Amino acid sequence: MKFPLLTLLALAMSATCAIAQDMDPRAIDRLRQADMNKDGQTTRTEFTTFRTNNFARIDRNRDGYLTPKDAPPFGARAIGFDINQLMRDFDKNGDGKVSRQELAAGPTPVFDHVDSNKDNTVSDAEVRAAAAAARRNT
Repeated sequence: MKFPLLTLLALAMSATCAIAQDMDPRAIDRLRQADMNKDGQTTRTEFTTFRTNNFARIDRNRDGYLTPKDAPPFGARAIGFDINQLMRDFDKNGDGKVSRQELAAGPTPVFDHVDSNKDNTVSDAEVRAAAAAARRNT
């Protein structure tokens, strides 16, 4: 399944969005797509694996790292992320770039917000509720 690059960036970099009011409905929808075994629930492991598996698509210059050079030349604000905030949130070793491992271990605010019962699994009902709330806020 192919995903638009901007949508993948929104999912991977959603640590920078203001979760309560500015949740991007496209990022919420990606939670469904991260359900690798298609059981109607997305575990935290499935979510981080999905995000990590799409690292190569996000790494636009193919240097093996995410840096400001990988930011799309247009639309970054439209998908709700700030590349500088991404670097602060994910670049744990302070080398000015985000590795695949740092992305995998990075924050998961969209998942955390949608996982309303905090069981490390996002059910289809939780996704529907979050999507409805996001639509009300747009």
